[in-house]
Amino acid sequence: MIKILIVDDEKPICDLIDLNLSASGYQCRTVQDGIQRILFCQLCV
Repeated sequence: MIKILIVDDEKPICDLIDLNLSASGYQCRTVQDGIQRILFCQLCV
């Protein structure tokens, strides 16, 4: 399964993108700012 990290400071935008991509079979994770993105990526490595 393809995993996608969605980063946007607007939660409704993240939710909409997540909804559409998840419906297409992608596994999504959303974060609302760059610092959360950095922390998330550090945990994945």
